Amino acid sequence: KYLVSKYRDNFAYLIKIDGNLYGILVLEFGCVDDSLEWAEYIVRNYLNTPFIVLTHAFLNDDGELYNSADSTINNSDSPKKYYPSNLEYINDSKDIFDKLIKKNPNIDIIISGHSCPQTGIVTKQLYNDNNELVNCITANYQCYDLGGNGNIAILQIKSEELIVYQYSTIHNTSSSYIKLSRFN
Repeated sequence: KYLVSKYRDNFAYLIKIDGNLYGILVLEFGCVDDSLEWAEYIVRNYLNTPFIVLTHAFLNDDGELYNSADSTINNSDSPKKYYPSNLEYINDSKDIFDKLIKKNPNIDIIISGHSCPQTGIVTKQLYNDNNELVNCITANYQCYDLGGNGNIAILQIKSEELIVYQYSTIHNTSSSYIKLSRFN
């Protein structure tokens, strides 16, 4: 892996997975507009490279995007709740999806934490402007006994699907998995 660029608390890397080149974008919590512009510049400069976006908060406990404009969903952990005096600068996940992800067909996986889904993992499949799948995965175990009983999420990337395993480092067991299609 190697660092392609850094801007504020955001990073872009290129890595090889099974011989295939991937871009990794690491975006700050509540990513601000100029950081999203930087991210778009990076993604557009590597149009033939699929990107995985890592960010602190993307899906809530129910598997929905944080969207402060929609009072019908659980926004209790939205980035905008943490910075109430800077609401015009902070983007929640709906903003990030609209401003960056849906416009760029080479972003196809979003991974986050922050919320505490009941099962430890929630997923959502969204569609970009080209009607292509974008898989969103939130995994977080810190709210559970012993910080999650040593549970971690392991992502296996295959040509046609993603497989998310829930693995316990304490019990040396894989307790569940989720298969997500990579294409429509």
